Amino acid sequence: MVSIVTSYHNDRQKFEHFWMPLMYKHHEIEFVFVDNESKEWPIKQICPELPNIKTFTISHTKNESTLQNFGVRQATREIIYLTSIDYIPTYQTMILLPQIKTQDNVILLSHIQSEGLPESNSFAVVKSKYLKSLSLKRYISVNNPNILRVGGVYDVNNT
Repeated sequence: MVSIVTSYHNDRQKFEHFWMPLMYKHHEIEFVFVDNESKEWPIKQICPELPNIKTFTISHTKNESTLQNFGVRQATREIIYLTSIDYIPTYQTMILLPQIKTQDNVILLSHIQSEGLPESNSFAVVKSKYLKSLSLKRYISVNNPNILRVGGVYDVNNT
């Protein structure tokens, strides 16, 4: 199965309008939210108590990769999907994620640049391999995986 890992910082509207419906609909997927020390709307105040949700708060940091790497360590599933709070997986992606077998693959979503290494942080990888590299660029250079471009995301900043 799959864990979705994303960071959160006072993004109540995005969380309630976009992420909560996914969590209620897709109980088979684990959701890991790492709160970047929100003061106004802490994740623990607004998040429903469902068995497929984990929330954590860490000290204020502006480094997105630090937040995501913390979330990856907390995830319990071997396949992890990392994304920004701004990029919501499409219905197609949510259906594909539980079927992913990524032992030799990196799954990239359609908003990622098609040339060179991906510039976005929406991708699915094997947790144990990712924890040895802690970045997508290093993961790709060390593991030399097949790169599959399937699924998609909604950019909620452009809706």
